[in-house]
Amino acid sequence: MLARCLNPSSPAFVHYQKRGITVCERWRVFDAFLADMGTRPDGTSLDRIDNNGHYEPGNCRWATKREQGNNRTTNQVVEYRGQRYTIAELARATGVSKDVLRARLVRSKRWTVEDAVHSPALPATERRKPRA
Repeated sequence: MLARCLNPSSPAFVHYQKRGITVCERWRVFDAFLADMGTRPDGTSLDRIDNNGHYEPGNCRWATKREQGNNRTTNQVVEYRGQRYTIAELARATGVSKDVLRARLVRSKRWTVEDAVHSPALPATERRKPRA
C-alpha cells in the first residue's frame, strides 16, 4: 500500500500516482492502520472498496482474491434481473461459461444480457473457425 502510493521506485507507483490514489496520513503509521483494520484474516489481502478512492478508513476491507478480482477497474459490469454483475460473477450465478458470456457481451456487443445468458452455446463443430 505505502510503496504503491508513495515510493516512486515501486513498479505500481505510476498507476496509482496518475489516478491520484494515496494513503491517508493516519495509515502511514502502522499501529494506526492496525487499529483501524485489525489483523489480516487468512486468505485475504487489503482491498479498496471504491478502487478509485484512497487507502483510508471506510474505503478499505480485507478481501479474498475472488472479491478483489470482481473489484477491478477493467471489469465489464452488466445488469441482469435488476442486479449488477461482473462477467465472472454472472457466469457463476447462471452456469454459463465466462468465455461464452465475454464473447457475446464484450467482444460482439450485439447481444442483450438476457439473450447471452439464455441462448444455448453452439456445438464446437458449428462455431466459426478463428481467423488465421
